[in-house]
Amino acid sequence: MDLIITDDDINKILDLSALRSFVAVANIGGVTAAAGKLNFTQSAVSMQIKRLEMLLGRQLIARQGRSIELTVHGEQLLDYGRQIFGIDDEVWNRMTHEAFEGKLLIGFPPDFYICVFQGF
Repeated sequence: MDLIITDDDINKILDLSALRSFVAVANIGGVTAAAGKLNFTQSAVSMQIKRLEMLLGRQLIARQGRSIELTVHGEQLLDYGRQIFGIDDEVWNRMTHEAFEGKLLIGFPPDFYICVFQGF
């Protein structure tokens, strides 16, 4: 299957770093704490979330002083973000760990073998 990318598609690419910051803020419940966990500054995380909101054309977080609350769109994006990063984790785990290789020997007691494989 050929992948055809148009000019419109170029503008539809999600910034995964910004999405990761958004998911961290939502999970942790605050920008400052999430920034510390991500090793970013608070202002960098805030800018990433604003850029994500601009890209999607939706408000994702309702800010009330120092507290935050996800909007309906923010809740939807959080669900998608968790799925995306769940798949990302699965890809890393499967692609970076060696599959089991070698022989597997299975032993059976003689009475089990006779009952199961020879039908009594």
